[in-house]
Amino acid sequence: MVDTDIKKGKKKGEKIHLGDWPAVKRTIDDQVIEALKRAGYDVDYLMVDIRSGLGILAVLIACVAQFWQGKNKNAPEVLVPCLAAYMVLSGLMWLMQFVLYKDIIAHTKSLPGNPGVELKSKMKRYGDRYTLQARMKCDSVVGVRESSSTEYIGRFFNVDAEVQVESISALVNDVLHQLDVPSESSNGNSKKDT
Repeated sequence: MVDTDIKKGKKKGEKIHLGDWPAVKRTIDDQVIEALKRAGYDVDYLMVDIRSGLGILAVLIACVAQFWQGKNKNAPEVLVPCLAAYMVLSGLMWLMQFVLYKDIIAHTKSLPGNPGVELKSKMKRYGDRYTLQARMKCDSVVGVRESSSTEYIGRFFNVDAEVQVESISALVNDVLHQLDVPSESSNGNSKKDT
């Protein structure tokens, strides 16, 4: 019988290779999103859905160009518009992913009395520090509140390289709590580096 841990979403005892930097960051990011959900926030997947829709549309256009069964398979009246549309859609997806939403891992839905939160994460390649930043748009008086926290990634894994969900949840709760408590600065920013 396989013993599973529902909170982790992984089999108990499953390990992550800590030398695989992208896998470490992706694992921490996924657990941050799960901690955000457990904190009562509703994650908004609209931008992910838009990027997925653009990708599907680009693939369909490529399929039309590839499998066109007209009189002339290499008809420029079909291939040129398909190529142009594919390039535009690919460019839009690239722009969304790497310029507009570079480090953003999650958006939450804005509700009355509860403005949306945007979470960003940063971790240098082969680095040992993980930075989580949160940003909340508030009313016109307060403006934008921001908070961040940097932690050593060893805090998020035990000696067997298993994810420590409690440590990641504590980081998320700390960053979200900083958003709720206005700092002494005039613009409402609060920063914390540990």
